[in-house]
Amino acid sequence: MIKTFIAGRASVERTASESDRKIIEILQENGRAIGRVFAGGTGLSEATVSRRLCALEESSLVRVCGYRDPLACGCQAMSMIHFSTEDAPAAFATSLAQRPLFHRVATIAGKSDILALVVARDNAQLLAEIDAVLGENSAAHIENASAVLSIIPPREARGARAHVNGAGKTTQTPRQQQIECKLMRALQNDFRATFSSLSEAAGLSAPAASATLEELLADGTIHHAVVVDPRFLGRPLSVQFSVQVSKGIERVAETIAQTLNPDWIFLCLHGEQVLVEVALTGEDELFRWQRDMNKIADVVSVSSHPFSAIYKQTFNWSADVLG
Repeated sequence: MIKTFIAGRASVERTASESDRKIIEILQENGRAIGRVFAGGTGLSEATVSRRLCALEESSLVRVCGYRDPLACGCQAMSMIHFSTEDAPAAFATSLAQRPLFHRVATIAGKSDILALVVARDNAQLLAEIDAVLGENSAAHIENASAVLSIIPPREARGARAHVNGAGKTTQTPRQQQIECKLMRALQNDFRATFSSLSEAAGLSAPAASATLEELLADGTIHHAVVVDPRFLGRPLSVQFSVQVSKGIERVAETIAQTLNPDWIFLCLHGEQVLVEVALTGEDELFRWQRDMNKIADVVSVSSHPFSAIYKQTFNWSADVLG
């Protein structure tokens, strides 16, 4: 079995306990849950839960990040790129992970190949970024690339897809837009940020930051995603499935999202393709996922790319776009 690891992260010395799993479930339900909610759901004291949650966050085993649809952040160009390299793939993946427009970078097990998601303001910026990468890495080549039409995030963040381009929001002044952008940037880095740190980031009083945050959450402007090291949950095998469909790409993607609940789904323009990313317990589960997706109407074929390492996973696409 191929054991995926998060590059640069310390080894996971234990798997999640039942209390850890309950904490994660509570976070998925409410990314800004407070102590008494955790205490009621786990049977632990608030102080114990606080210490355990801090330890999980500090070790990067569990992170809660604000999530917005890239289109809502002003990012109009997204591409999933399959690179190959004649040099060490780890070194190339590390260099890609340091680039702001690259948001998900992973190496493919058994190959000198890297899969990367690039999110840019527009096609011109996207093409310039790719040209820069190839210019700086003469041993790297693009095997294939596909424009990403849309992204279906983890279940807790899926409500964000209904608010692309701020649909339903009232007209804002430039000052209000600037404050909202600063708050969302802070939340994308840490959805559980304190009101004090949010007020500092946005230049507001703590009560004003609290009120603005409540508005953002109430109208679905921003949601949250809980990122957990898959090894901590006993899922050492991380895979990207490539699902080729004959028609109805959006319907197939929604069916996969609702029935199988993977971590991420990317709807790609190239060849009516749905890319599905998920962390699994082993090869038996991999075969089960492949079988279940093959049963969906209009699915032509399902192939898989197990990852050997994940070098970057971030959702803060607004950092390069918002003012």
